Parts: sequence; C-alpha cells; structure tokens
Amino acid sequence: MLKKLSFLLTAILLIAIVISSCKKKEDDPLRAPGINDPLHVYADYFYVNWIGVVGAQGYVVDVATDQSFINILPDYNNLEVEINGMFIVEGLTSNTAYYVRMRSYNSNETTGNSAVKQFQTLASNVLPNMDMEEWITTPNYENPFPHGVWASANKVADLNPAIYPVLLFKTEDAYSGNYAAKMVTNEAIGMPLLAGSLSTGLFSVNLEDPLKSLIRGVPYKSRPIRFLGYYKYAGAGGDSCEIRTTLSKWNVTEHKREIIGEAIYRTTDTIEEYTPFDLEVIYFSSDIVDTIEMVFAASAGGENFQGKVGSTLYVDDFSLIFE
Repeated sequence: MLKKLSFLLTAILLIAIVISSCKKKEDDPLRAPGINDPLHVYADYFYVNWIGVVGAQGYVVDVATDQSFINILPDYNNLEVEINGMFIVEGLTSNTAYYVRMRSYNSNETTGNSAVKQFQTLASNVLPNMDMEEWITTPNYENPFPHGVWASANKVADLNPAIYPVLLFKTEDAYSGNYAAKMVTNEAIGMPLLAGSLSTGLFSVNLEDPLKSLIRGVPYKSRPIRFLGYYKYAGAGGDSCEIRTTLSKWNVTEHKREIIGEAIYRTTDTIEEYTPFDLEVIYFSSDIVDTIEMVFAASAGGENFQGKVGSTLYVDDFSLIFE
C-alpha cells in the first residue's frame, strides 16, 4: 500500500512539474530577433542577416539614417520581412551610415526593439578587402578578412597540420600595398588533390564529400561589366590557373542556380612579374543577379581534383568596373 501511495505521489509530482514547465514556457515573453554584424554591404544596398526567435509568427524592421530613428526610410518603416534570416535594404546613398532595428510579433504581443546595428555603405558596389590587405590569423593558417566573404581550403589544416597542408598564404610579394594572396596546389594522404585557391563563400570541411565543403558565392545584385586585377603564375607540369567571376541567381521553380553573367581567364603561361588581367563580363540574361562568385585557382581543374602539385598563383588588387 505504501509503495502504491509513493508511486502515486511521484506521478503527481512529475505531472505538476511538466504542467509548471509548460506554463512557464507559455508565460515567457516573446523576444526580439538578433541582428548579425554587417557583412554584405555595398554602395547602394546591403543585406541584413538576422536570427529569429521561438514563438514568433512574424518580424518587422525599421531602417533609419539616425540612431534615434527619427528619420526612418519610408520604404522601411515597420516593414514586414520574410522569415528566412536575410533581407535586402536598397535604394541607398553611398558612404552613408544606416541603422537597423527589428521586432518580433505573434497573436498575443509585439516585442520591443532589438539592439540597433549600424551599416556603413561603401563608395561603390565592390566586395570588401579586394586589395588583400586585411587578413585573419589562426593558429594554423591565415585567411583574408572578412570570414563569410573570402574562403579557402586552409581549414583542412585544422584536422592535423602535420598531415594537411596550408594552400593559401598571405605574402609580402605584392603588386601594391603590403600584402597579396598566394595559392599553392598540394596533396595530403587520404585526400584527393588539393588545389590552392581563393574564392568567395564559406568553407566547412566535409571529408565524406569534399565537393560540398565550399558554399559558393556571396549575396550580390549588381552587374559589373569588367573584372580587373593583377596576377603572376607558375604552373607545374603544364598545369593552368583560373581567374573567374560569375554572377548568378537561384531558380526557385527548377531548384537550381542559373548563370547570369561570367568572366573567365585561364592560362598555362609562366608569368614571372605581376601582370594585369582585364576581363569582360559576358551576360546571358537580363534577370536580376542574387549572387557573385569570385575564384582564383592555382589549378583550373581543382574543382575536379585535377592539377599538379606545386602550381602557384599570386593575385592582388582586383576590382569591378560598372557602366
């Protein structure tokens, strides 16, 4: 009888705890979303990356030219945004500070404002650090700043720096300024050929499917007409380098990425001194661009694990030209 009573009391206590926990969750106030630090910012538009919260049914945003939000942009006053973690603010003025705040809402309440983030537009619609002057130093390698814009396969060195080589280097052998980027194709035990490369996007090591390690490109909507910069190259055993920029969009109907415009340069020539490249971007469609991808590869076939160990490419001071 005592055992039954003890079991009954325990069950009642557990039910009370569950009910109390559920009630607490229901009573917890809705929180405002979090806005990430600025990353993809251009001259007349920028992208806001943000983090949603549990219990929200929607989100609204304000964008202003002052921190007090007295001068809110008419098109961004309590604007509803899609629940996908990123939206674009456009029609802006270059070299200008803008301020962003957000709110969450559901059928019961609307939150107060989130923490405010400042976005400083650039002078033109180019990517940050295209002169390769800013670098991020980690224990095993260096990568161009900022993370989330420039990527390389250097992260494989974190698995074991004694086995997996660094493929991209900060070098003082620059065309101008203090630094340039140097890429060297190499190999590692148990892995296919590792092409030395620099590209836009995010790199996350995927040993089961190395081709899925790189998320290509960054958000972008402009249409440059030329892609310029400086390079020098020493290919091993007839290897070729590749310098490329690709403008594309995601086809929501066919669930695939479509190329809108592209500029590609490849050569097997040995270029001992920094030499300019000036590539025309050829457009195949008038559709709106949503992504730009830049690639600098010491081995042009690196995406298919083809190339020669030792092929070396230097790049510096690249830019985009517009009409």
